[in-house]
Amino acid sequence: MRYCENCSRWELIQGDVYCSWCGDNTFHLEVDPDPIRSIRLYLDTNAQPPVQPARSLFVTNSSFGPVTLTFKRPAPWLSVSLPGGPRIESGKRAEVLISVDSLKLDVPINEDEFMLIASPANSEKGITREIKVTVEVSPIPQVTIRPFTVFAGRALDSSELIVDAEYPIIVTAARFDPPCFVLVGDAPREMGVDQQTLPVRLALPQNRKLVSQSVSFELDVEGLDKALAGQFDLLVKKPATLVIEGLEDIELLPGTEEELFLTLSNAGQEVLSVETIEIAPLDEHQDSVVPTLRSKRLAIEPEKRERVRLGAAADPQAKSGEYYFAIQFQSSDPDPGHNKRLLTVKVTDKEYPYFVSLDFGTTNSAVACFLEGTKTPKNLFLEKRTTDPKIYSNIFFKGYSDDKNPRFAVCIGKEAKMLGAMPENRSALRRFIKAIKTRAGKNHTEEIRFTEGGPEGRFKLEAEEIIKFILAELLKLTQGALKKKPAKFILSVPTRFTLRRKEILREAFIKAAESIPLSINKPKIIDESLAAGLFYILVRGPRDDVLKKKESYTLMILDFGGGTTDITVFRVRQRLKPDGSVEDIDRIEIIGAWGDATLGGEEITRDIAQILLERFLGKSIKREEQSLEISRLEDEAEAVKLVVSELPRLKQSDGELDIESAIREASPILRENVAYISEPRTRSISDDELRIYLENYLKNDRQLAVRSNDFDAKSFEIQSVLIGEKEVIEIYERRLNELKSELYLLLERIGRKEGLAEPLKKVDVFLLAGQSSQFPTVERVLKDLAQNENVDYVKDPEGKLALKECVSLGALHYSLYLDQQSGPKITGDKKIWTRLGRLVPRFGTGTEFEELVEWGAPYSSKADTFLLGQGSINETRQVLELEVRENLRFSNDPDNTEVYGTFELPLTEDPLEQYSCELRIDEDGKIKPFCRIGRRWREMTPKQ
Repeated sequence: MRYCENCSRWELIQGDVYCSWCGDNTFHLEVDPDPIRSIRLYLDTNAQPPVQPARSLFVTNSSFGPVTLTFKRPAPWLSVSLPGGPRIESGKRAEVLISVDSLKLDVPINEDEFMLIASPANSEKGITREIKVTVEVSPIPQVTIRPFTVFAGRALDSSELIVDAEYPIIVTAARFDPPCFVLVGDAPREMGVDQQTLPVRLALPQNRKLVSQSVSFELDVEGLDKALAGQFDLLVKKPATLVIEGLEDIELLPGTEEELFLTLSNAGQEVLSVETIEIAPLDEHQDSVVPTLRSKRLAIEPEKRERVRLGAAADPQAKSGEYYFAIQFQSSDPDPGHNKRLLTVKVTDKEYPYFVSLDFGTTNSAVACFLEGTKTPKNLFLEKRTTDPKIYSNIFFKGYSDDKNPRFAVCIGKEAKMLGAMPENRSALRRFIKAIKTRAGKNHTEEIRFTEGGPEGRFKLEAEEIIKFILAELLKLTQGALKKKPAKFILSVPTRFTLRRKEILREAFIKAAESIPLSINKPKIIDESLAAGLFYILVRGPRDDVLKKKESYTLMILDFGGGTTDITVFRVRQRLKPDGSVEDIDRIEIIGAWGDATLGGEEITRDIAQILLERFLGKSIKREEQSLEISRLEDEAEAVKLVVSELPRLKQSDGELDIESAIREASPILRENVAYISEPRTRSISDDELRIYLENYLKNDRQLAVRSNDFDAKSFEIQSVLIGEKEVIEIYERRLNELKSELYLLLERIGRKEGLAEPLKKVDVFLLAGQSSQFPTVERVLKDLAQNENVDYVKDPEGKLALKECVSLGALHYSLYLDQQSGPKITGDKKIWTRLGRLVPRFGTGTEFEELVEWGAPYSSKADTFLLGQGSINETRQVLELEVRENLRFSNDPDNTEVYGTFELPLTEDPLEQYSCELRIDEDGKIKPFCRIGRRWREMTPKQ
């Protein structure tokens, strides 16, 4: 006897179907799965022989008595059977086996319904219940998991894999290889057709670094005997990374204010959001210097930039000194170190200091200073009995002594060039050196020979030592011209010199001053093309009719010198008077720079000298095989270059040189150099000799006859050779076309930097400067660049900017800015370093990392942390060694680098600590590597 479950009043006899009190049907069946009541059979139609996939449906009898289960036969391809028999006892479960005969299946995917008929086994009333079951036959499912992106350094507990499936499936388990993911939540999990997600959690093994890789997966799918397998990409990307550029010290006079623009860029691979920027003094009690900041919420796309205005104002009563402010960025960059910066505001009331600028060039040098008690710059005449402020940057070793200091007797300038040109000094005795500046920092040595044979009187000197001798002579001449000891210097250096090479020149200058002796302050550094640009902008530009009535203009200056090529692009803003003339210069912004530390007039001279040597020897040679012999012919090559440069300036008639007019108009430069290469060689040349030479020049299809003046010329196969004017021009064109391609790259780079979709289009002035730019072919080839839509015209005002002294004068104008911020505001990267750097730590078998960074001052950039593995540090030394490299090309080719220096740091902490390295560049351009161990940054010292 049992109670009715519905009314709980009457007892029922087993086998009864209805309650006589409430009429409730006590006949219950439960179908599993329920309420879906559907079966999916996965069919591999490509299997041989045909398969018969099967699945089971389970039915539970929850009624009071036994139940009999029968079914109506469905479609021919479907069979249903009851392995345990049709009778199901009360509370028991029966299996309904469903299978598919693939031979009878008409289509790959089919659906059908069949009826399960249930009735009480003991009932005589014929009560039955029909249960509809849907059967779906599908091919084996195909599942694709889309790439999974993780941003390194960002906290990540769980996320979701995006899964594409052809139709709904039920996943019961998931496995991954490598096991960096685990399934989150309960299984089974139903997944449909519309981009379903699979919740997962990253589960990295201890000390395992997350890297981009391919991940294999296996999914257990309900109804499928074999797990589904596949692969997807785990992508590890750099998170939003805040990079702050242009945060320089602000220098103020009491009662003044200044501002600068911070450039915020995103070096990561996700959008960088900057919510707020806050600035506060580190000393809460000071209020005489007040910073200002105008900011708004920013969303910076990867590799994009935004500008923020920052400024500071000093009270008239503000005391001289340094004031420090903390800048805090609230951004999506996960690294707290990127979101903090220190701003230094310097207040000074110093009087204007006495500066001397020295432009140490490859071929020529110049020195300038201010007129006594004024801010008017002037060039010094260093050599006696001359009105030319330039002086040759060559050197001649006159003698040596073992018991004197300095050991060598040397001279520079015209005296050195004269002694080097004497036949007795052009033999195997290597005592005259020129263009040595371009070899600084390249492990270059010169063998100075004072005797013909034997080792006595032979000395090997590094290029840096020879440079020191030249600078010492320049300082002696400067002191003599000033009639007082200079104390403060600013040096102009090639734009494309690496930081290491600039530092080498600075150190050579300091050593040269010590050898005199001369007590001077640490010299400042300025790039040559920046100095030349300032000279034009501040001195020539206001008088240029083309630039009148322009409130702003863009200037590209190309300084094509003896050993290097330097380029700087400026944007200038000026105040105008009512008549349109220039009243004053407001702001000078440096928006781009480039240079070539190997291209210049000296390099072209060596190309010509190689052709001459090949013709004298009667065979082809490689430059490196005959470098000494080529150097002996450089004077002849220089004379050829100057003659070819002068001939187009003479009168031409029907495309031919008018000889009689040429003789009358011939410049001293033409006569001097024709005399030098003619046969017989003389110190001067008469009109008749010049006429004969020019007639032969035209007769030989505009080829110059050259005779070697080398002491050892008898070893040549030929004593006199010809070289064509076209050959010289082709050398220039080949070199200059390489230069043009780099100029186009520079314009593109400026355009990207300013957020343009194309190269910079508006350059109002393309200005040629430098001694080597006076060759006619230089102007002709680069005018072709000027005809490009990016540039309006080429201009060399009055021919004066080609003179060397303009660089030294421009450097003096910059010295005003350095000390008092007087004159126009100069913004942008004033040191113009555009190279990429590379940090390579070396510690046995440990991991290496590489950091490519754009130079600039001040600069701070952190590399990703790295892990030192077991045995990665020498157990006896416990030293982390770091090699810093510099890139030499505008294209930022990481393979074209040179070592700046090697640094080391003794390690006393656990070798399994994580380390982070950082480069910092101080105001003098020195690189200082730091390593963070735990929470403390420690400076690494140069390796001895």
